[in-house]
Amino acid sequence: FNRSFEAFIAEARKQRKGNWRTEFTSFGINNYIREGYGMTPNNQPVAVTGVAFNTPQTSLTMTSNESFELFPVISPSNATDKSVTWSSSDTSVATVDNNGVVTAIAEGSATITVTTTDKAFTATSNIIVNTNSFLSTVQSEPIIYPNPISAQDILNISLNAINGSTVRIVDLKGRVIYSNKPKNNHMAIEINKILIPGFYTISVSIPKGKTYTNKLIVK
Repeated sequence: FNRSFEAFIAEARKQRKGNWRTEFTSFGINNYIREGYGMTPNNQPVAVTGVAFNTPQTSLTMTSNESFELFPVISPSNATDKSVTWSSSDTSVATVDNNGVVTAIAEGSATITVTTTDKAFTATSNIIVNTNSFLSTVQSEPIIYPNPISAQDILNISLNAINGSTVRIVDLKGRVIYSNKPKNNHMAIEINKILIPGFYTISVSIPKGKTYTNKLIVK
């Protein structure tokens, strides 16, 4: 370090901007020389700029006593405070715990809201609960089994409505891993060719605009 102390301070003041500051002690520069300017960051927190759910669907159909976990994605990914709170507009229809696990209680609809502690950004998901069991629901609802599933198993999807149906599997980052249109009323998907162990969202969109969504667990 060959510059004089006065020259260093003059250059630091010239270069100073944003959250950078000069630092020195009575003994001179206190080993804070960074890129020749003698400045260090103030370690300012990174603010949250938004939140969204990992699945593109904004509506979820569930049956009584069924549970589904919602995964909020905080932006930016390096935000300092990623804590959130959860709420349900009607706990008599569906509840949600502190981890985002939604449990269907009774027939009806409820809105699940996640709110960031920092800046209070929100994301919502509409929950529709019917009282039919998963295996004996309305004529058009698909049957997906087994779930959870081993990576070596075959995932089966039985459909009553075929024409125009689309099956999609989405990962926790919202990326579409699998998308296909069934040619008959039964699909068999070889999991080990497309998925690794983890959590996914599987959706079946059928004619007349209805989409059934469920969590898929690959062990």
